[in-house]
Amino acid sequence: MGDSPKDPSDFMYEHLKLIQQNIDKYDKMGGTIRNWTITLWSGTLIAGLIQKIGGKDLWILIGISIAIPLIMGIYDEIFKTYRECYKNVRKELVENIQNKSFDMNYIKFPEQKQGEDLIFYAATSFIDIERVHVNLVYWLLIMASILIAVAKHFF
Repeated sequence: MGDSPKDPSDFMYEHLKLIQQNIDKYDKMGGTIRNWTITLWSGTLIAGLIQKIGGKDLWILIGISIAIPLIMGIYDEIFKTYRECYKNVRKELVENIQNKSFDMNYIKFPEQKQGEDLIFYAATSFIDIERVHVNLVYWLLIMASILIAVAKHFF
């Protein structure tokens, strides 16, 4: 009456599918964060330019337009960190499937970062000059905010 036990590799393939779903989820979240960053940033600047804000209010607006990509970039970096952890687990799982090693006790996140450690790691990764290409969208928006502030101040 009982079902025959499944082949251990079937469980590993199912686990591999779940890991890939999580990686895809974090990819989608990254795209959504970038889209919202551009939307909020441009909305902030357009609202300020339409209202012809000047003086102290201009600097508050520029500060907000710099803070938006900075905060969202760090938030995006947090998701990239989780994505990288899942990629590492996927790599180990694929190697075990190829080697026909069905021990699943190895599956854990390497040095999983949580709480303040994760935010600090994401912030330092965001400003790491060697990874600037990863966060290029955010840095371009920050630079554009500064250029707009300088242009608005002098013209």
